[in-house]
Amino acid sequence: ITLTCETQLLSLKPNDQLKFCFFKSNGALESGCSSNPELHIPAIWTENSGGYWCTAGTTTSHIWKKSLTSLIDVQINVSLPIRALANVKIHTVPASKVVSEGQELTLNCLVERISGPIKVSWYKRDMRYKEKKTHVASKAEFKIPRVNSHHAGEYYCVANNSYRHFTSRPVTINVKVPVSQPILTLTTAKGQTFEGDIATLHCEAQRGSPSIVYQFYHENVPMGSPSTSLGREASFSFSLTSKHSGNYYCTADNGLQVQRSEAVSLFVTVVAPACIPTSSVRGFLFPHILANICCWWCF
Repeated sequence: ITLTCETQLLSLKPNDQLKFCFFKSNGALESGCSSNPELHIPAIWTENSGGYWCTAGTTTSHIWKKSLTSLIDVQINVSLPIRALANVKIHTVPASKVVSEGQELTLNCLVERISGPIKVSWYKRDMRYKEKKTHVASKAEFKIPRVNSHHAGEYYCVANNSYRHFTSRPVTINVKVPVSQPILTLTTAKGQTFEGDIATLHCEAQRGSPSIVYQFYHENVPMGSPSTSLGREASFSFSLTSKHSGNYYCTADNGLQVQRSEAVSLFVTVVAPACIPTSSVRGFLFPHILANICCWWCF
């Protein structure tokens, strides 16, 4: 089927050029805008049903004309049996639709019972990803040597024998990203580290697929229970005592690897009274004099 966009302009400026854009009821078409007034659809399917319209304008003018909407309703010929002949098979190591970053991912499009030379196209999120020509009962393979987070998404293949195309069911690939080295920060409500103040440890991993399990340590001893976060951070608060001086670090684990932060040192200042009267003694030499015996605590 071919759609033609026709317009009439009174005059065109020198070196000016007409542009034509085609649209469908669910948005702009992949063909975009060009100087070609025709939109050619090689083979039409039920998913092509909908309203179509076009706009026309010049490259220098801001005035564009819009056509009326033409409704296309694609009917299925029940006398022709339709079979889902295209299929996608995913091969990963391990064999799963969840792959880790850095792994190799292989997509196989198995084409059966289609006559003639076949062209297999791979698609990801409605964007053409790769094309490869194959033949009857053969496999079209698409390989990603090292997977990263950008490769996550929905894939499907389309087999075309120039008469019609067969679209496979989509396969969703999830990419798990190993957790990065977390960053540990320590803060207090008053910006001081005196005994009795509330301190908060904050552990954050910049990268990594959820969920991430965080654990805080003081001098290699775990503090509290592990904290599971669907985000990228976790916190732990406590009241400072003299025993809390020392080194702190945190770990982050998302099942792919465990990472440890750099250590952060903390010194807790203990403030004591300058003089603490411990007893009152009347001296033998001066029975009428009351003396205070004071102990000085120095740190």
